[in-house]
Amino acid sequence: MKLAPTDGATWRRALLRVSLSLATLLILGASALAWLAAMPYSSHNSPVPALTPAQQQVRARLEADVRFLSVELGVRPSGEPVRLARAATHISAALAGPGRTVRRLPFRLGKRVVANVEAT
Repeated sequence: MKLAPTDGATWRRALLRVSLSLATLLILGASALAWLAAMPYSSHNSPVPALTPAQQQVRARLEADVRFLSVELGVRPSGEPVRLARAATHISAALAGPGRTVRRLPFRLGKRVVANVEAT
């Protein structure tokens, strides 16, 4: 039983087969990687359209809410119930509106009772 070719021509054919097999695997792998990394759509390269008046109002409200919660109130660890209550009151007021129900869902956190705010 022959495990390896013995003459030069057979060696060259075997080496060619192995080389072609490796090249094929490399091309298939690169193609698969390119396919996986490709973005489905082209990038947006024109100017962004101006916000509508409704979008400007939403942006202003969101900026005000984020500023209040992050700058004015600051960090709200569970050990500061006054800050947590002010944050919950502000969020409840921001979420309240026609046709919406806002409620607090209390739960125990260690020795304290805190609450999430839910709007439906």
